[in-house]
Amino acid sequence: MYKTRHLLPCKAISKPILLTLLLFPFHTINAQIIGDEALRQLERGNVSFLEGEFIAFLADTCSPGYVEQTLTELGYEITYSDIHPLTISLVNAPPQETLDDFFQHPGILDYSNEPAPFDSLYFKELLNQQKLSKEEYDAAYERIIKSQSIPKTIIRFNFHVTEDSVKTIMRNYRSIAYQIVPGNIKSVNIKTEPGTEQEVMEEIEKLSFVESTALIGVID
Repeated sequence: MYKTRHLLPCKAISKPILLTLLLFPFHTINAQIIGDEALRQLERGNVSFLEGEFIAFLADTCSPGYVEQTLTELGYEITYSDIHPLTISLVNAPPQETLDDFFQHPGILDYSNEPAPFDSLYFKELLNQQKLSKEEYDAAYERIIKSQSIPKTIIRFNFHVTEDSVKTIMRNYRSIAYQIVPGNIKSVNIKTEPGTEQEVMEEIEKLSFVESTALIGVID
């Protein structure tokens, strides 16, 4: 079952100007945790900045349509966009009538039932450690398959909904157990003329929905 609602623009925020250094191997543009070797290269000064591009971190209430339209109208080119709505997954099976009522909440963008990921190799290795007989192994593996094959209910909220908003909403549905799907930091990469990054970053940070900007570091 799938349901879609309208999108809303960003909520204005107040914020200090912040310059952050991100580290990326080669041409990868997604932020990541750097390892020991990358840290050693950083300490040795083996890092340079990607010219003609920087990243802007956005308020957690931003929608992609609003951000892209606003920046395009201001003459900026977005080279990469990472803006997704806050998403939760249910970890229990509440009564259907509770779900039907919950799915009507105006804060919900859409919902769907998706197959749960199943790592068969992991569970087989786990069972092999138990030194079971073939019959015990087969029976245990079948039970695991059944338990792991239950579809997972995924709910995406409207873009203006924050984690605090979700907690407030879910207080009205005590029988629903859920977890917030990680990865809700919203950002866009913006193209500039090489050498003008700092100037453009300062202009972008004046926008109400931009929390901070960052140069993109490349580990040599």
